Amino acid sequence: EDKKIKACADLISQQRLQLVHPNDILRTLRLFLEENDQARDKAHTKMSSAKERDSSEDSAYWGAMANVIPENKLKVWNCLEDSLGKYFQILVKRSNLNTEKCSLAQQNAEFRLLLQQYMHSSVNNELEIPPTQLMQFNLDQQ
Repeated sequence: EDKKIKACADLISQQRLQLVHPNDILRTLRLFLEENDQARDKAHTKMSSAKERDSSEDSAYWGAMANVIPENKLKVWNCLEDSLGKYFQILVKRSNLNTEKCSLAQQNAEFRLLLQQYMHSSVNNELEIPPTQLMQFNLDQQ
């Protein structure tokens, strides 16, 4: 354990020696970035010169990739795409009709409520011929 403590103390003391004064931070960072860029450029040129890419077989590869799906399967997928597009249009129309049906059902309920209010209004009793009697007369004739 004493060895570990001494090793840690040595590392800490070495790090203290490597600390940069606050006034020298910008200059030190610039130097570090320049050295790092130079080292990266050297490593990149070594890699690119050591490993040149052989592109002679690229056109053959991409030519083969163009024919991965057989022609008959491609026709099936195209027909399926067309059919699904038509089915989608039908579903959109159906959704619009359903929305319209709900709206009409609500309007119908509101009109029934208004008709019920008009039929039971006290004004109808004051008329010479109330609308309720006319409606009953018309129903009897049919």
